[in-house]
Amino acid sequence: MQAILKLLQHFITTHLDDKLHKSDRVFLNCHLEQYKVKWKKHNDPPLAQMYLLAKVHKTPLATRPIISVSGTILYGLGRWLDYKLQCLIKDYPDRFPFYIKSSRHMVDKLREMQVDDTCQFFSCDAVSMYTNIDTTHALHVLKEFFLTFPDNAIHPGLLSAIQLVMTHSIFQFGTTY
Repeated sequence: MQAILKLLQHFITTHLDDKLHKSDRVFLNCHLEQYKVKWKKHNDPPLAQMYLLAKVHKTPLATRPIISVSGTILYGLGRWLDYKLQCLIKDYPDRFPFYIKSSRHMVDKLREMQVDDTCQFFSCDAVSMYTNIDTTHALHVLKEFFLTFPDNAIHPGLLSAIQLVMTHSIFQFGTTY
């Protein structure tokens, strides 16, 4: 955990100092300090916790793994990333034609479509989608995608922050890490 703490501090210094609004810097430093306090208080670093959520509508009963990162070292950075990525979607909606915000948004989009009577809609479900993402390939694709945006649209530390979160997430399930 010390190594991840050093990586995060290095990331903030290298990629974010002088490139952040004061409120972003305060937000990230606040989360980092809260993490350090929790670490000292419990003599162990707070880790993300995995738990299982029952899919009661499935037969036989199945579970969905959930990773709760609240209070962990990467929590603040993850929230900052989410904010920056949401801003990209809002500022450049034409770059995200595949983005559906919610089921309500999907219904509204479908109602806007003009289709003939012979048209059929199909849906599918991805199985283990996140665990099957090749991180190296995903980071390469994101880097190429970010290059298609106008200058200054992508924060200079965005890809490094994504890489940090994608490659250093440690979680606990019971007594297993």
